[in-house]
Amino acid sequence: MKRPSTWTSRVAVVVWTILALLMAITLLGCWDVLDIDQRTFILALGIDSTPSEDLLVSTQAVIARNLPFAGGGNSTGSSDSNSPVRVDTSVAPTLVAALREQNFRNSRLFEIGHMSVVVVGEEAAKTHLERVLDALFRTEKIDPSLWLVVSRGSAEAVIRATPEVESIPAIFLSTLLSKASNKLAPFPSVRLWEAQARIMDPARELFLPSIRLISPDQLQMGETAVFRGGRLVGFLSPEQTRILLWLTGEMDQGEFMIPGHEPKDGTIHIRVTSARGKFNVEYHSGKPRLTAYLDIRANIQEASRIRAHTSDDIKTIEELSESLLERKLMEMLRALQELGSDIVGYERLVRRRTPDLWRTLDWDKEFSKADLVTRVTVRIQGTGLTR
Repeated sequence: MKRPSTWTSRVAVVVWTILALLMAITLLGCWDVLDIDQRTFILALGIDSTPSEDLLVSTQAVIARNLPFAGGGNSTGSSDSNSPVRVDTSVAPTLVAALREQNFRNSRLFEIGHMSVVVVGEEAAKTHLERVLDALFRTEKIDPSLWLVVSRGSAEAVIRATPEVESIPAIFLSTLLSKASNKLAPFPSVRLWEAQARIMDPARELFLPSIRLISPDQLQMGETAVFRGGRLVGFLSPEQTRILLWLTGEMDQGEFMIPGHEPKDGTIHIRVTSARGKFNVEYHSGKPRLTAYLDIRANIQEASRIRAHTSDDIKTIEELSESLLERKLMEMLRALQELGSDIVGYERLVRRRTPDLWRTLDWDKEFSKADLVTRVTVRIQGTGLTR
């Protein structure tokens, strides 16, 4: 039997040594791992304007070691050193420059891929929204499905708020907006990519949910921020917002109340189980006519001082409901006409049906002077358990 040469043996030793080293490196795990405590995770972003036209950018970052389940910190986002979140601010001509400045002041690696909410201040929304959306959309690590919100007043104040029900305020905001996306909350929900698509569409106007700081630990949503040409022009009230969402199909449930003529008459509380909206536009004698229709199915939730037992009682309540909602629907449309913003979507109907006519129209003027026709149908299907 021929014995292997010395050279062959040496090659075999080298090969087996290299294989052993490779296996050792693999078994050791990730060689380039970066500990979670060495990263700064940005979960929420606030953007305000300044008198010098720069941007005031506020970031809400989570501190992993101070999270309650990590054995440290408080149960709420307080401002002391044990808080699970930290808020930092910077002023710069652009959003990217402001974030870079904060990154340079931070010893940990900035992570923006987990950001879930961007809050735009009221003044910034009037002038800077398009440049903000452009910067967010061009940043590759930012999730295009994050939520956009407009704050009444300062966005920084909202970012610094510390809701008692959540240890991380950004999670509180994203949870609220997730309810709206499932048609469960009476305010709109708009993601970054949706806002960008509406801004770029010449036949659509943008509307965003609005948030208000009530106290340092309490935030309130319900209004709708209305835009025209990418600039904030006003707000719809919570009641008007509810009607808008029913009409556009973004919410199919909800509630409303019918007040009595006198305090002794009490109030009827109606729970909407199904809401369907339709809208249309027609031209008559060269003038647009905008129609809006709501079909409501509902139950009586409370009617303590009002009879609601017989069919005649139910018919009366249905008529009262139709009268109330038709008035609210008309008020909402007139408010949009005064703001000059067609966020319902009438212009899209005109563009789809008669594109040649649409190209010749100044729709902002057409919308503001259009005739309005509204109709509401309410059917009470349940009266609850009564003795």
